[in-house]
Amino acid sequence: MELSKLKLEKFKHIKVVNFPTDIKIELDSTDNEVEVIIYYIDKIEDVKAFVELSNSSNLPKENRTIMVYKKGRK
Repeated sequence: MELSKLKLEKFKHIKVVNFPTDIKIELDSTDNEVEVIIYYIDKIEDVKAFVELSNSSNLPKENRTIMVYKKGRK
């Protein structure tokens, strides 16, 4: 996965959620002071879980929430 396009350099606390083990992410995931949430969407129920997580997280004003899905999915 090409993370450079996401422009995450200025963020230190990134939470990576729901990624399959065969997808390698070069980020250390944390649950403390989260500034960015990157969530892997595999099925439609994951979208609801992503929204609920984003709403329940205490994200700072300057934040990112990113949904990632397998290329070719609709």
